[in-house]
Amino acid sequence: MLFYFSATGNTRHVAEKIKEPQEEMISIEEACKAESYEYTVKDGRFGILSPTYDWGLPSIVYAFLEKLKL
Repeated sequence: MLFYFSATGNTRHVAEKIKEPQEEMISIEEACKAESYEYTVKDGRFGILSPTYDWGLPSIVYAFLEKLKL
């Protein structure tokens, strides 16, 4: 399961390249819009992909991680 935030599409491209067959990719932006914060990790693989903004994570990623329940 890969969660990603991609403003320009670069991070999504990387997520698509590293994902395993049948692995779920979840857009953090879409999850926040849908207020979807509960997920079950399958196959023990979990990743968060995001660009770095001013040496940190984008605020939307911080907000998502605060509400995320696995």
